[in-house]
Amino acid sequence: AVVGSNVFVIETLGKTVEVKPFSDECSMLNNVPIVDALAKWDNPFTGESHILMFKNALYVESMTHNLIPPFLMREAGVIVNDVPKIHVKDPQIEDHSVYFSDEEVKIPMSLDGIFSYFPTSKPTEQDIEECDEILMLTPTGSWDPHAETYARNEDAMLDHEGNMVDKKKRIQI
Repeated sequence: AVVGSNVFVIETLGKTVEVKPFSDECSMLNNVPIVDALAKWDNPFTGESHILMFKNALYVESMTHNLIPPFLMREAGVIVNDVPKIHVKDPQIEDHSVYFSDEEVKIPMSLDGIFSYFPTSKPTEQDIEECDEILMLTPTGSWDPHAETYARNEDAMLDHEGNMVDKKKRIQI
């Protein structure tokens, strides 16, 4: 995950990374700090506010938005329905949303052009103190986005003919 100026940094983890851009024509970002941060989401229908936590996120203060891969949210146990309602044959309220099942909080997503998002803002210290619960957007432990186990576990879902392996015979690494 990459967070920007609209988060409240609760801890700088003392680590930095170099971030390679999508193209060699773009310059590398050096010494990008890794942080734990909080963002606030205001439910536009109920007016209720929720605090969302990003663990081990890259902090690029000049950004005015946050980037979070759906894969990462799913690793944290969040249900991500990232297909826009306009692309669903029979759209339901659950489509194009992020759902925290334990807390029963559903965040509807919107589109900015072709990009899915939900608006967040920087919480104040008072917002943080008054919140009843913090919703985890990312896994709590350390993890390696380049770990081969993700690909190996995905490959293990199919047999040698490309069919799904029976659930009781699946191996998870």
